[in-house]
Amino acid sequence: MHIRLAGPLRSIVQALQRPLVALMSFILERPAFSVRLTQLLLRYPALHQQLRSLAIRTGLMSEAPTDQESQAFVPKLIDLTPQARQIYDDLTLAIEQRQAERH
Repeated sequence: MHIRLAGPLRSIVQALQRPLVALMSFILERPAFSVRLTQLLLRYPALHQQLRSLAIRTGLMSEAPTDQESQAFVPKLIDLTPQARQIYDDLTLAIEQRQAERH
């Protein structure tokens, strides 16, 4: 016996989309809360991308990252492993050196 799930699953997703979009709108109107939630969601890139795509498709967001999202990408050094911290420090130094060369 073979059960087809695509139709019912699609119906469930569509039914949940409207409340999810309303919740996303509520969150996006509160920058401090939105930044914290974005930082949390960035730990789950696939989920973050799905929610971001939904927000773009429904007109809640533009495709370009906002200042708010950009701030969420700044790592907290305490959360980085020693190797990641070294890479971050090396990149920061290289960026500073390149900017100094241009001025």
